[in-house]
Amino acid sequence: MSTDNSDQNGAALEDRLIAGYSRTSDFLLKGKDLLKEAEDLPIEHKNRLPEFTGQWSKDNVESHVNELERIIREPKVAQSEDRLKEIGVSEEKIDTIKRDILQNYSEIDKLAGEYEELHDEFSTYVEFLVEDDILVDKLREKGPTQTRHHIEIDNKAKYQNLTDLDNLPRDLKKTFFREVFLNERSIDEVQDLDGWIDTLEGYGIEVEFADDISQFIENCETTVSRARTLRNEYGYSEAKVKEWIDGLNVAEAKNELSKRIDQAGQERERLQRELEEYCELMGRDVPDISEVPELKEEVSNLYDDLLEKIGANGEKLLEFLLGKSNELPEDQETEELLDTLEQVRPLLQRRLERE
Repeated sequence: MSTDNSDQNGAALEDRLIAGYSRTSDFLLKGKDLLKEAEDLPIEHKNRLPEFTGQWSKDNVESHVNELERIIREPKVAQSEDRLKEIGVSEEKIDTIKRDILQNYSEIDKLAGEYEELHDEFSTYVEFLVEDDILVDKLREKGPTQTRHHIEIDNKAKYQNLTDLDNLPRDLKKTFFREVFLNERSIDEVQDLDGWIDTLEGYGIEVEFADDISQFIENCETTVSRARTLRNEYGYSEAKVKEWIDGLNVAEAKNELSKRIDQAGQERERLQRELEEYCELMGRDVPDISEVPELKEEVSNLYDDLLEKIGANGEKLLEFLLGKSNELPEDQETEELLDTLEQVRPLLQRRLERE
């Protein structure tokens, strides 16, 4: 039994040795053929031939021989592959590109050079071209020449302006750079956002960038617009608007200003009614005023003029007769009451004539 096992082990070893010798012979023959072919290569290609530095295992030797074959028998393809690797394209992605495309090394080199020029000028802002497979996908679809034209940036100043914006974090500018490049967003929109953020921070708003960029942009634009409405349409000062929203985030400020606009509209209607009322009572033309602070001041001035004209008792009596108060002037004799009525009579006549 032992003898049988020894015979079987010996036979298996012999088979492995024969197979190993055969495989080694294949490697030697292929290696000799490749070295002979390499003699005809230009010196720059010969300098690119790799040396074997790994352990002498079957897999390592086979990998080395295959690499030699790739460089010697397809030098332009090998150059193109190496050139693409230099700009960050992975070997896995390179394997998806057809060999006939990679044969055009001169255009591949120009394409890589165009990318390197962009990277020198815009650094990590253009890395999405490789990281998002935009360059490789276009290369597979259109070839190196059209891909080079596709990634060219004609108006570099426009993109430089984007990278120089002061109020946007770098990660967000990189996102916008990509979107502008792919015509998914306009540079004007990005510059507007930078200006809105500057305005919001001037009001003391805490600007926190959200994952939902579109909603964030809408919030910024709406908040700035509402602040502008309160200032331009309703006449509130910048300091007053800041008082309302200082310390809020963008979404909170947007909601707060919405409430303030509603209140300002109601306040303006009330003050304009009072203004008309006082002017008609006093026989004056109604001034054309729409800003709330100015309306408040004008109504206050008219009120003071009215008090000066009819006195405190006259004002109380007038408010009583107009239904604004349920209290009559106190401690008045009949003669004094008649004198007060005489003072407010013209005012009541104008009011009745208006109604």
